[in-house]
Amino acid sequence: MHVVVNHMYLSQPVSETALMALQFEALPACRDIPGFVSAELVRIDDEHHVMVVYAESAECLAAVNKGPGGAWANEHLRPLLTKPSERYVGEVLTSPGI
Repeated sequence: MHVVVNHMYLSQPVSETALMALQFEALPACRDIPGFVSAELVRIDDEHHVMVVYAESAECLAAVNKGPGGAWANEHLRPLLTKPSERYVGEVLTSPGI
């Protein structure tokens, strides 16, 4: 199992439109990618959000990023970034699901 953790610093909160597009368009499309497990968008505060994506492999994470996940982020988050996101990819060593 692999995970990507993306810290994003935004000029304003993520819109309801963006959240609906994530929930009902991007995530269902990601579920069609073999090995995709789940993704969560966490609001730390209005200007700091964290995206956590779980997949069976680093290659699957790359496919999500190059596909529907990246397309959603480019449309809805990239215009709001106040600085480059902090992206970390790693292997999950322990979890209740492993």
